[in-house]
Amino acid sequence: MEHHTMCTPVKLYLVMALQLVAALTESDDSKPRGLCKTAGKCVCHFDNLYKIDLNPLSKGEDPTLSDTGPQGKNYIYSPCRDFTTALCKNATAVCQSNVTWGHNCGTVADSSFVTIASQNLSLQYNNGDKAENGLARQSRVLLICDENATEASFTAFGDYFETLHYQFTLVSKFCCPVPYQSSPTFLSLSVGSLLIILFFSLLFVYFVVGVLYKKVRSGATGKEMIPNYGFWSTLPELVKDGVLFIIQPCNCRKSKREYEPI
Repeated sequence: MEHHTMCTPVKLYLVMALQLVAALTESDDSKPRGLCKTAGKCVCHFDNLYKIDLNPLSKGEDPTLSDTGPQGKNYIYSPCRDFTTALCKNATAVCQSNVTWGHNCGTVADSSFVTIASQNLSLQYNNGDKAENGLARQSRVLLICDENATEASFTAFGDYFETLHYQFTLVSKFCCPVPYQSSPTFLSLSVGSLLIILFFSLLFVYFVVGVLYKKVRSGATGKEMIPNYGFWSTLPELVKDGVLFIIQPCNCRKSKREYEPI
């Protein structure tokens, strides 16, 4: 009695197909993917239909947040709506003030989302008041997601090394990515999920059309109505070979003949 151990091309194809399906279904679209690109005032979009929208923070009569930074300077911040004060007379998103003066440190109209290496997403406000050296003030607010935060928290760190680039953090549940509310469900599926749905849809059409064709054109009955019945009848054995190939290492060598002792 002979036993043959062979590494067939069919097994290799099955292994590659299984690996491809695993790679495609591994994609996780439950989290935002890619950079968040500015899509409007206080709104940015990720590549997979997630977004960050800070506009709810600017609702109400007084949408501002405030904090005292280094050297006792006061900072007032409104994420999505420019405002004015007695000391900051020009419309601003970030007002730096002391007892007798105030500066515009960037406006909502000149804001954009930026991602800095090793940091979270930030919202940068440009085109603030110019200093004596001609440089315009700008502010960068680091966005920190806290889904359990009931109120927004704003912290001022001032301008590092007197560069007129002011640094802040904003902690809020509105800094967390959320799916598009108006997006169709199927558009939020991963590429792997869409390919699997397409595969089984085409497989269904293949069988239905094939059965009807053989029934009407050839008058086939029973299992003869199944298109390419010979292939499908051997498919379970091919799948079995593929599974065994994965479980048991396959040495691509010439067949070894083993004989039973007489």
